[in-house]
Amino acid sequence: MKHTRKLRLIPLLLAIILLLPIAAQAYSKLEKGAQGPEVTAMQQALRSLGYSVKADGKYGADTEDAVRSFQRQHGLTVDGVAGDKTLTLLYALAGRETAAPAITPDPSGAVTATVSTPGGPLNLRSAASTSAREITAIPLGAQVTVLARGDEWCSVIYQGTAGYVMTKFLRFSDASVPTPAPASTPTPGSSATVQAFVVTGGGALNLRADAYGTARVLTTIPNSVWITVTARGDVWSAVYYNGYSGYVMSRFLSFGAVTPTAAPTAAPTAAPTVRPGSAETAYVTTTGGSLNLRQSPNGTARVLTTIPNGTALTILARGTTWCMTSYNGYSGYVMTSFLRFAGGIVQPTAAPTAVPTQKPADGIVSALVTTSGGALNMRAEASTTARVLTTIPNASVLSVSLRGTEWSRVIYNGMNGYVMTRYLTFIGGTVTPGGQEAEEDDPSVYTRTLKKGMTGADVTWVQSRLVSLGYALSVTDVYDDATFSAVKKFQTQNALTADGYAGSQTFSVLKSGSARRADDSPLRYTSLSVNDSGSEVKQLQTDLKALGYPVTVNGEYDVDTHNAVVAFQQRNSLVISGIADALTRQALHGGSGKPYSTPVTVLPANEGRIDGPAVSEIKLLHWVRDIKPTVRAGQSFTVFDPNTNLSWKLVFYSLGRHADSQPATWRDTQIMNRSFGNTSWTIHPVYVQLPSGVWTIATMHNRPHLYGSIQDNGFGGHLCVHFLRDMSEAQQNDPNYGVNNQVTLRNAWKALTGESVDY
Repeated sequence: MKHTRKLRLIPLLLAIILLLPIAAQAYSKLEKGAQGPEVTAMQQALRSLGYSVKADGKYGADTEDAVRSFQRQHGLTVDGVAGDKTLTLLYALAGRETAAPAITPDPSGAVTATVSTPGGPLNLRSAASTSAREITAIPLGAQVTVLARGDEWCSVIYQGTAGYVMTKFLRFSDASVPTPAPASTPTPGSSATVQAFVVTGGGALNLRADAYGTARVLTTIPNSVWITVTARGDVWSAVYYNGYSGYVMSRFLSFGAVTPTAAPTAAPTAAPTVRPGSAETAYVTTTGGSLNLRQSPNGTARVLTTIPNGTALTILARGTTWCMTSYNGYSGYVMTSFLRFAGGIVQPTAAPTAVPTQKPADGIVSALVTTSGGALNMRAEASTTARVLTTIPNASVLSVSLRGTEWSRVIYNGMNGYVMTRYLTFIGGTVTPGGQEAEEDDPSVYTRTLKKGMTGADVTWVQSRLVSLGYALSVTDVYDDATFSAVKKFQTQNALTADGYAGSQTFSVLKSGSARRADDSPLRYTSLSVNDSGSEVKQLQTDLKALGYPVTVNGEYDVDTHNAVVAFQQRNSLVISGIADALTRQALHGGSGKPYSTPVTVLPANEGRIDGPAVSEIKLLHWVRDIKPTVRAGQSFTVFDPNTNLSWKLVFYSLGRHADSQPATWRDTQIMNRSFGNTSWTIHPVYVQLPSGVWTIATMHNRPHLYGSIQDNGFGGHLCVHFLRDMSEAQQNDPNYGVNNQVTLRNAWKALTGESVDY
């Protein structure tokens, strides 16, 4: 079916006018010691995102810690002070509806109310007080959504903004104020441990801090792995995975028998067989460090604990590749090749059939993932048809245990698997021949965030590396106060978030050749993005232009500048974010950046191309009535452009009058831009497959603006997806761009089905 698209480029001036109310809003700074409803609002928003804090209106140590955690997770300055940037992002992620301080709900209240002042507008305030900050003015006759009703003040929402208005200036309808339904939490199962198999449609399963869709994601669980279920519910189940306790959606689990000992079907080796009679004794004989005790006989299974070299173990079942044993109260599996038995040493068995075709030839241990977009698949075997164990983000550092011409065996986040060699850039070290298990991981490879009191080979490596760079500390093998201070100074020197914790970014810079010594001058570049302008942006543009990047030197971080930064990051093996962070600016201004002429790998011509849904599958769904109540920030959905037959993934960022969203990966950004052309506010009709699987029609653009939460998708902000709304509501609240989207959507629906939308 051929579709006609009538698109109109919205003037830049109009776009700026539309964004001014959003950009102009400012929140009062909140810090330790503050009290009142604004603190309660912030605490409620933090709780809605899964942070552990009491909504008591008192800004104490617990609240400060929660704010620091939020800032650390989202790349903000980690100072524990909730300023405008922190609160703007917090309320955007939580949804403005959750940001209002609570008033005791009155059952006789109303869902909606009309502003009825003697004349002029009604002030929407940040707290229930005439002295509180005025957020905005609500016109006479406008409607507001009432969250809670009091005798003097009401907690309301107007145009997506939460605040307080005086009750006497509202005229109420008859419906009662709804009380939010309690979250569906799991109910405890039997006292025995229950195992479940992850069965997502593809990719990974989010493990969340609480049983609701907007709760903080603790980690992701690869498809087709076993996890421990501690409480099973109809919607959510409480589980334990890889040291994390949290919640996953029950529909993505296949429940098995109680405490199974067999490995998943995808395990490459057979479980050991039990030998009747007395148990054998064996000694751990690693070449250094310790031996992993795993939950099942599989190199990707969860590590229960580590066993020191030389430890005597009782072997419960012996196999050629794996042995079953118990240690310190744990029962699990260890590799036979790292055991010495009383009767002699068992020879290691041959590597799996899917080993790379070439033995190590150049002594490499570490490699950097350098894909042309998104992430790199790690597979169970050296084949493009093999099961995907997990995906590895671009610019991640891996341990390579066996290097081949086409495939290499690697270790990432404690998992062993295979990746295509052409997507790796090798950066030095020593590989142990034969591809042995991750008992001797390179300690410089980031696997956990280091904090005070931690010990391990990675702590020792960080201390040794800092000493070599001239920082004041000793190699004690314990992450002590001196290490914390040294890491904090190192972070300051290298323009990282100076919180004293050694995370992935700190590890990456420590490993790099550009790590700054203690006696170097600090790297003081600030991050620049689509929100910025001025002399620093002008210098950024000047240096990009000198390297041949297509950009105009005008001091405005415009679309061309954003795209040039993306291109620079792509060519210089940096995180592709579209944000000119300190590391990007150091590479650019320091003279080591690669020019625009540097070749890059582009996506295949048919990447993202699908047949798309049948016309009969596409529904006309209303944003407020049908879609918004069923989706949550953080959920991903599929977009299909009927004009190009290209498809990509977006993620809901915040839900207001339309759906603020962001591309899921750098690959998705590339496909979207290939489909739409140059980034702009141009309105495109698209088909959207919601998380429920239902297809509907929508409109969207591909112009990044304001903020986003995904830092490696090459977008550096968010975009707007518009679903069907009542035209009268759009005319009242979004009389320009919102109405244009509704007109485009209605025209597209009529072209598709012949039906007109009259409301």
